[in-house]
Amino acid sequence: MLPKRTGSNDANTMHRIRSFMMMLVLSAMLMTGSEGAGAAATKIRIGYLHTLAVDSHLWLGIERGVFEKYGLQLELTRFNSGVPLMQALAGGSIDVGIMGAVISNFPSRGVGKVFLLNNLEHGTAVIFVQDESGIYSVRDLNGRKVTTTRGTTADVLLYIALQKAGVKYTDVNVINMDMAAAVSAFIAGASDAVSTWWPFDLYIMKNRPTARKLTQAGDYFPDAAIAGGWVASNRFYERERPTLVKLARAWLEVNELLLNDTDRSLKTIQQAAYPELDYEELLDGFRKEKVFRNEEWAGMYRDGRAAKWIGQVEEVFMRLGAFTDWVPPERFFDPSVYLEAYEAYKSTR
Repeated sequence: MLPKRTGSNDANTMHRIRSFMMMLVLSAMLMTGSEGAGAAATKIRIGYLHTLAVDSHLWLGIERGVFEKYGLQLELTRFNSGVPLMQALAGGSIDVGIMGAVISNFPSRGVGKVFLLNNLEHGTAVIFVQDESGIYSVRDLNGRKVTTTRGTTADVLLYIALQKAGVKYTDVNVINMDMAAAVSAFIAGASDAVSTWWPFDLYIMKNRPTARKLTQAGDYFPDAAIAGGWVASNRFYERERPTLVKLARAWLEVNELLLNDTDRSLKTIQQAAYPELDYEELLDGFRKEKVFRNEEWAGMYRDGRAAKWIGQVEEVFMRLGAFTDWVPPERFFDPSVYLEAYEAYKSTR
C-alpha cells in the first residue's frame, strides 16, 4: 500500500509517492534479474537435427529454463539432415538452424550467417562396412557401393577419407539417400558400406552386429575438423542481432552446465529428448564430440581457428561440386556475436 499522506504539502506527498514506487521497481528488478525477465518473450523459430552433437545445448537449455531466463521463447522444428534445414532457413519458415557440416555450405553462398559453434564432430561421423565385403581399408572402397546423405557431415567424412587414401570420390558408387534409408539399406545388405553419424551407428551395431567400423572423422583431426553450430537467416540476423547475442549468452550458461555437471546434464537431455537410449549410449555420443569451455571458444573465435575449421569443410563442399568459388569464412561467420555475449558472461563471474 502507499504511504499515508501526513500533511497538506502536495509536493512533499508526491515526492514520497514517487520514492516509494521507485523502491517497488528496484525490488522487482532484484527479484527477477536484469536479463529481461518480466518482459514479453522473443519468439525464435529454430530448426535442428536430432543428434547429440547438434541438439544437446538446445535441450539442456530448454529443460533447465535458461532460454526462458533470457526472455527467449523457442519454437522447434526437427529435420533429418542439414540440407532441408538450410532450405527452410532460406525460405523463411525458420529463423535459426542448428546443424553440423552444412554450416560451411549454404552460408558461404549467402544463405544465412553463422554466429555460434557447438563443438567439433570428432568421432560422431563413421563409415561402416559389411563384414563379408572384403573391405579392410578406405582404399578398398574404390568401385564399391556406399550409401550416405549427400552434402552432410557423413558425406564430408567420406570425401576426406577417400582423398587421404588416394581414391577419387567419383570412383566410388555413392548412393544418395535420406540417412535413415541409407542405414536401413546397409543393414539389409543392399550396400557394401555406409557413411553415417551418431546415433545411427548404435542402430547399426544392434541390428547388423557383424558390421565393422572402417574409419571415423577423428582419424583425420585436425585437418578434417568438422564444426557444427547455429546459423541465423539473413533477415533475422539483420533485424534481430541483439536477440542472437541473448541466444549466445544463454548458450554460454548452458555450456558451463554441460561441462561442469556432465552426468546430471546428460541425464536431463536423455529424459527430455533421447528416452529410447540408455545413459551409457548417450555418454558414448558425448565422448565422440570435442567440446570446449567458454574461454577456450573465445580464444578460438579471436585467433581465427574457428573460422579456419569452417573454411576447411567449405573447401570439401566446393570439391564435391556444391559450388565453384571458395568464399572466406569471415564473410559469412560473425564471431562478434559470441564475443559480445562472452564479455557479458565474464562480467557476472
